[in-house]
Amino acid sequence: MEAAEWWVCAEAWVNVTLEMPSLGIGRHGHDVRVRFCGRWERRGLLAYDIERLRAALEETLRPLHKSRLSRALGGEAALEDLALHTCRALAARLDPPPLEARVEARVPEGWVELRCKSRPPRASGPAERPPGGPEGKP
Repeated sequence: MEAAEWWVCAEAWVNVTLEMPSLGIGRHGHDVRVRFCGRWERRGLLAYDIERLRAALEETLRPLHKSRLSRALGGEAALEDLALHTCRALAARLDPPPLEARVEARVPEGWVELRCKSRPPRASGPAERPPGGPEGKP
């Protein structure tokens, strides 16, 4: 049998208020669909239990629901910060943690996607965005 990579995904909705005065963006609300996908080595029948993953994702997002993201996460929080927070929080909560993960934060107009390894960047306030986009590509 050939080797395969198993990605297990779950998604949940969260309603947050965003504001970024430095970009001229005033306070406005969004229903955000957050999708977390993790890659685990398959053990037995499952790589990771989907229901367990969805419950952990919902638990991670619950404190942010109906909040001003800037107050909950600090600074001028954007969708990128929501994705980074989700990746860090789930990597710490899941046992075993995924080898790598992808997080999408989607609104009707588009989405951001973050790819993180098993050791996501250390928390230090709002995400530092590389020039040109979420993956540092110009």
